[in-house]
Amino acid sequence: TFIDKIKKKREKAMEDVKLRESRNRANKTLLGCILVIAMELGTLTTLSNYIGGLCEKFGASVTQVVLIFSIASMVSLICNLISAVAIEKVPAKLLVLIGSIGYILFFAAVALGSSITILYVGAACFGVGQTFACFTALQPIITWWHVDNVGKKISFLSIAYCLAGFIFNLLIARAIKVIGFQSTFIAHGVITGTIMILCTVFLISNQPESYGLKPHGYKDITGGTGGYTASGLTVAQSFKTFTFWGIIIASICCGIGATGYVNSASLIYQDMGMDAVGAGNMMSIYSVMAIIWNFAYGAISDKLSPRKANFIFCAFSAAVFLIAAFMSGTAGCILIAVTFGAGTFNGMLAAVTFPPLYGTKAVGTLIAIGMVATSIGSMVAPIISSAMYEKTGSFSSFLFLGGILFAVALILIAVGTSKAAVAKIKAVSEPSAK
Repeated sequence: TFIDKIKKKREKAMEDVKLRESRNRANKTLLGCILVIAMELGTLTTLSNYIGGLCEKFGASVTQVVLIFSIASMVSLICNLISAVAIEKVPAKLLVLIGSIGYILFFAAVALGSSITILYVGAACFGVGQTFACFTALQPIITWWHVDNVGKKISFLSIAYCLAGFIFNLLIARAIKVIGFQSTFIAHGVITGTIMILCTVFLISNQPESYGLKPHGYKDITGGTGGYTASGLTVAQSFKTFTFWGIIIASICCGIGATGYVNSASLIYQDMGMDAVGAGNMMSIYSVMAIIWNFAYGAISDKLSPRKANFIFCAFSAAVFLIAAFMSGTAGCILIAVTFGAGTFNGMLAAVTFPPLYGTKAVGTLIAIGMVATSIGSMVAPIISSAMYEKTGSFSSFLFLGGILFAVALILIAVGTSKAAVAKIKAVSEPSAK
């Protein structure tokens, strides 16, 4: 009995040690993921500050330089498809490390290169970072390590990169004015790249099982998921409904409007009369407001319904894009900075809209396809916005197009989530249910 008590105490002590290690690794991993995405996406949302310098350095037009965003999005799209298989087989730290190295190679290509081809190679490397040092890899890592409040913890990623974008926009324009484009760009890459590498090596951990641990909060789970059966339509059945394709096309339309603004934001503000520093300030305001708009979209979806949230945000985005197309000066810039963040709901459109309609059986695949649609919108947006700018000499035509695209998305969502459309979805699912 005495020996048994000693064994139990040892086991309890070892269990406590593992619980502490699990908590520490989970918290460090969360912090690492937050910092990595803050550097990666915070940089992506502020790259338009460098467009003028890139045009001068590489002797290229705005359209040629802005093509880097399309190249990065295209490579990211390919990497997203690869990651669906790799995420379960390749150590998480290695994936994030690959993404971080891709990010650094982009800065190295710009700093050391002299031809537009090198710039495009760097953009392709940046696309690798957009996948493996971004949501695609970091969200599953957080899910592996945390049981409680997972949704809130994942939302920290969005808050982090918006805040980073706010800070970067404040600093970059001023730094370019003081120390020049090349020095600012190199400093940006060295500082952010170093942070990403350090976070990957010292903070982020692989799956808990590889250390003989359980996710943080695992012991708080009661009842488990036994008896749970995924329900709803299969992927093939979902493809047969207009609703699915309506949401997919709507995601592309919204993506073109929202991403076209982000990729050319600095130029848009300068086109409306701001100087580079003023444009940076407006972009910082946009980054802060985007946090509020993202939170509002989720809250309205939960309180009212995804359908109503989509209506409100599509209609509002269409209106402000159309109004901005006819405005200029400080008033127009402030309108854009404060309101255009509403268009960022596009990244959540599929994830919020599909589950209530199609159930849980194939929702992971459907949401993944929705993210592919968003990537397509992101890929073509900079080409469209820059081409329209060079043809007309103003971004007003693109802003007008953005308003039309949000209106088209509103119509597609209205038809796709109408009572008649939902009834057809139920009709497709009933035969399989029987």
